[in-house]
Amino acid sequence: MAMSYETSDTPHITVTRCEGSLTLTGSDQPGISAIGDEDKFRVERQGESFTIESEGDCDIHCPLKTSVTIKQVNGDLNVQGLEGPLAVESVNGDAGLRDVGPTSLRQVRGDFEVRGVKGELRVESVNGDAKVRQVSGAVTLKSVRGDLAARDLGGGAVAEQVSGDVSLSTALAKGTSYRFQAKGDISAKVEVNGGARLVLEGGDVHCRLPLQVSERSARRIVGTLGDGSAELMLHAKGDLSVSDRGEGWMPTGEAQWESQMDAWAQQFEAQMADMQRKLEERLTNIPFIDNEQVARRAQEAAERARRQAERAAERAHARAERARAHAERHRPREHGGPGFRVSWPPSPPSPPQPSRPAKPTGEPVSDAERVAILKMVADKKITADEASKLLSALEGEV
Repeated sequence: MAMSYETSDTPHITVTRCEGSLTLTGSDQPGISAIGDEDKFRVERQGESFTIESEGDCDIHCPLKTSVTIKQVNGDLNVQGLEGPLAVESVNGDAGLRDVGPTSLRQVRGDFEVRGVKGELRVESVNGDAKVRQVSGAVTLKSVRGDLAARDLGGGAVAEQVSGDVSLSTALAKGTSYRFQAKGDISAKVEVNGGARLVLEGGDVHCRLPLQVSERSARRIVGTLGDGSAELMLHAKGDLSVSDRGEGWMPTGEAQWESQMDAWAQQFEAQMADMQRKLEERLTNIPFIDNEQVARRAQEAAERARRQAERAAERAHARAERARAHAERHRPREHGGPGFRVSWPPSPPSPPQPSRPAKPTGEPVSDAERVAILKMVADKKITADEASKLLSALEGEV
């Protein structure tokens, strides 16, 4: 069921509860459109304020400058292209944000991934892994129970408690502070322009920056670069490694690694969009099927697969980085000593491949289509008999 409303450029949306997965997408088109399961979806309006509650999945398109408050999502949350403030209370699944405005998030029980925040990012608790990239404002992460990968944090960052490993790659902006505490290892690649003061503590501390050292031991290094205008404080229960982000120990370079990952993600998204379009075309003339619901489920499955593949690649990269740093620290001097730079690029995994795109009518049904249909039967959207008819129709038998 779809509902559409004319609005200004700056409405406010409150999602009180979504029992399924929730998707919000910013659009340069005016008005709000909301799609949910029939009889399980409610929208109330008071002026420019909208209150939405859904017993199943929910898909919302709204103006770019919409401000959003989300109370509870029992499935996954995906938000993209919203410039207004975003406040999220609780997500029981994974949360993925891309190109959003100032954001606060209280709790994510699954994994958390954000890329592109214009403003501050405040997160209280993530039960899984966290990946934070390209944030212009200050970042505050109170608790991450898995691993944390952070990159390009322009306004400083504080990670109070990370139960796993930390991978950090960022320029240290003048006058900002970067403070990370981890129970695992910390691997940091930083770019220091004006200067920075560093306090590094860990099980085995290794720093390749040309510091003016004021304190050094096996487990603690304190020093300064330039005018010391930025602050980097890292504390790890495991090993701690810090180097210059531009350091060329890897022939392909960090930038090329990131570029390859981005290219894979774009390729994957394009393939899934094509599969979704072809699936919708095939379902157009089948009267008892909700095309929007099938397409939405396929898109959500693709997004989950993409996030899992990216996390696997990041973990492989982090493991190779830690192994490289460990080997370098313990390399005998006759083989080059502590300053010897090893050339050991990790082999990135192959990009994730989506399920076979939908074929014209008369060809076999793809795995993605079968999963979508079986899911609709499990959710009691259609009966087993209707599912059988749908499969036959897609195969060109009716």
